[in-house]
Amino acid sequence: MKAGVIGYGVQGSAVVSILEKTSDITEIIVIDSSSDKIRRCEKVSDPGKVRAFCADVADILRMNHYLEGCGVIFDMLTPELSESILKIALQNDANYISTAFDEPFWSAIINGQELPYQKEFQEKGLVALLGCGDSPGLVNVFVKKYCDCFDKVTDIEMYGAYKKGASGLLLGWDPGWSQKQAYKDYISNPAVFRDGQFMFLSPFAEIETKEIYQYGQRTLAAHSHEECYSLPLNIKKGLKNCIFKYEVDPAAALLYSLGFRLSKKVQVGDTEVSVVECLNKLFEEQGSVPALSDENEYTTTINIHGISGGKEGDITVALPPIYADKKRTVEQFGVLHVEVALPAVLGMKCMKSLDPGVHFAEELIPAEFTDCLNELLPYQEVVLRDTAGILS
Repeated sequence: MKAGVIGYGVQGSAVVSILEKTSDITEIIVIDSSSDKIRRCEKVSDPGKVRAFCADVADILRMNHYLEGCGVIFDMLTPELSESILKIALQNDANYISTAFDEPFWSAIINGQELPYQKEFQEKGLVALLGCGDSPGLVNVFVKKYCDCFDKVTDIEMYGAYKKGASGLLLGWDPGWSQKQAYKDYISNPAVFRDGQFMFLSPFAEIETKEIYQYGQRTLAAHSHEECYSLPLNIKKGLKNCIFKYEVDPAAALLYSLGFRLSKKVQVGDTEVSVVECLNKLFEEQGSVPALSDENEYTTTINIHGISGGKEGDITVALPPIYADKKRTVEQFGVLHVEVALPAVLGMKCMKSLDPGVHFAEELIPAEFTDCLNELLPYQEVVLRDTAGILS
């Protein structure tokens, strides 16, 4: 099968590296708007399998020309461009995979509307798999795995934290991926599912200090994240509450406290300027900070409260980085940080079990997904608590 990868950043390049070593992928088309990234791709990739092109997503004719014949398209850009790439996938009769999603899907879920592009993908017999990265993605699959252990699920809590803790502020802000998207997530009003209804909190709301597996005490707050939208839609089982909390990054918190907020504009001479757009320009000038290291290790803790066999209790699970065996990961894929890219490729392998239409990672079959993962990189989640006595 021929695969397209749109976006050759840290995670897009990892997808390409994994696909190069995937036997059922015969050709890979890489597209990025940066000529520097395309040159880097051409320098490190197998020319017999990978072809790279410089193009803007808005140039539909050129994009369709390059992607003709692709059976699957990986969207490795920020969610603001996802609709354009979904349309490109449909025009090329290609399945679609992303590692994050945003509007218009968030609003459709909250308002109980049909998912955008649902009919279009169904009519073409294609699958759009949204948010199949690390978090969302791997996290959603394991949430589904352990929700399946309960007869009824009332609460899902997710806590994400980094090994590095506070950023080295003088070295440039390194959230682990796109500074622009990461900052938007920090300062947006996070959606939570509470008492069976969606509601929005203030940025950095409900701060708490929590012990995180292997990383010690971390300060976490409610965070705008995809899981809180799709999990209430798909888990069912009487779910009442769902929240995602993320480690508070001091750089993001400081910028927010200084007034860098989505709706704020300031007058500079005769011109009104969006302070966040100005900040995004500075992020562009900063460019990539030093390469990802072990300090960027990320873990998510999942707590599920429910009832099984009439007994109420909790299952708490920690998800270590999937590249725990660092030597094997690099030998197998040529890169270490595959935490977002590998779940996306696994999604490609497992999406055949989905009916045509728009889907999310928790709709994949957990056992099939984890079997595929363990064939490539043996992985073991850590059960921290089982007060329901389900797993014993």
